[in-house]
Formats: sequence, C-alpha cells, structure tokens
Amino acid sequence: MLRTTFDDTTARPCSWTAKRPGPELITWKLDATALRALLDPDHQGIDRLRYQILDDGLWSTALNTGANVNLGPLVGLSTGDARVTYLIGDLVVITDWADAMASVGTLVRDIRSFVGNADPATLPHDNTFKRKRDALQQKLAGIVKSSKTRFDEPWGMVSLFWAAGSPQTAYAKAVTRDAIVERRAHPAIAAGTV
Repeated sequence: MLRTTFDDTTARPCSWTAKRPGPELITWKLDATALRALLDPDHQGIDRLRYQILDDGLWSTALNTGANVNLGPLVGLSTGDARVTYLIGDLVVITDWADAMASVGTLVRDIRSFVGNADPATLPHDNTFKRKRDALQQKLAGIVKSSKTRFDEPWGMVSLFWAAGSPQTAYAKAVTRDAIVERRAHPAIAAGTV
C-alpha cells in the first residue's frame, strides 16, 4: 500500500490545480519523469527502451507520433516488434492521466473559488457546494473506472507526490508473509532537499 494525503497546503502546488494554460503539458512532463524514476534501465532491456522514449529529447516526438507502432523506430525497434506495446502503453497511460488531471483541475479550481473564505461549518448544508463536490467525486470515479493505468507500477502515486511538492504525508507499507515494513517520507525528501 502506498498512500499520500493531500490537504489544502499540499494540493496547492499541484500543476493540475494551478490556473495557467496547458496544465496537461506540465502533467505529461511530470508523469514521464515519475515513470522514468521507477524504471531499471541498467538491468532490464525493456526498461532501457521505455526510459529512452521518456527522455526529454524524445518525449515531445513521441507525443507527436501518438500511441501507435510508429513509436518503435524512435528507439530503434521495428514497428512489428512486440516490445513496442510497452511504449504504446506508457504513452496512453501518461496522456490519459494528464488529460484526466487537467479536467479534475478545472473542477478543483471551481470548488476552491467557490469556497474562498466561506465558513467551513456552513458548507455541508450549502446546495451549490454539494453539487460541486458531487461533480468532483463523479469525475474522479469516472477516471478510476475508465483508467488504463497499469497498477503494477505506482507511477501515478509518484506523480501526485511530486506534483504536491513531495508532502511529508507520504506513507508506504509493504506486507509479505514474513514481514511488514512501514515508511514515512524522509523529511529531506519531503522538503525537496535530496
């Protein structure tokens, strides 16, 4: 289990909550960087290829190429090579996630604008707030339902963690038959000094 909570302070730095043009472009870069951090190009051949296409110099070309077999030649593979499916999958997952986070950002900004300096005690009884909150919940549920994320790679959580400025609320727990290991974010990592 890997969990990070986001309160108001930690959500503010998220690129998808910022009001600026093209948040999906920022998110694509962040998500590609997060996936690269999880790959092992020194020991896994497929990770070497995936890492290569996620490189800054090739990533924009990959985005322009789109999620199809023509990604293969960008890293020296033929369009018929079975390993191209990994490249296609990475591109689909990252661009879908980025688009989803950009659309969530619109709803988050709307709620934040509405809430403003409102008394939090009155919000649960405010029908407009309830509609906005429900719209955000439905949007998030729809994203989860239609997600193409490969859940064996925790890159989405890493992306959110970095997008929020590496909050100290990060927590991980690994459970095996013989041991349980729990870790919280190291303060230096959370502060961005490592």
